[in-house]
Amino acid sequence: MTYVDHGVNANLFACTAGVERTMFRVSTGEHHRLNELLHSVSEIVGNELKPDYTRWRTGDVRHSLANIDRAQRLLGYQPRVRFAEGSRRTVDWFRICRQPSGVGSR
Repeated sequence: MTYVDHGVNANLFACTAGVERTMFRVSTGEHHRLNELLHSVSEIVGNELKPDYTRWRTGDVRHSLANIDRAQRLLGYQPRVRFAEGSRRTVDWFRICRQPSGVGSR
């Protein structure tokens, strides 16, 4: 899973690492199933979210785990926000955005 801070931190590290034209993958470096995310968000919002399982579709990603070794080795990147904390922060952000004076309001 990737939380927005992972990308921000990796870009900040890249600004001073002296590495050019190199692609980096950034995330927690951990594998989490979609059901774990659903359960985590359910706990955070205090409401049981029920999945609606359907057939696999062309293009669906069945497994995803970013190998962050290169970013760790060349940038000194370390994920600072774990899965549960990133889930909580994301839900909090959406709650703020829904308020009349939230992030997305004008």
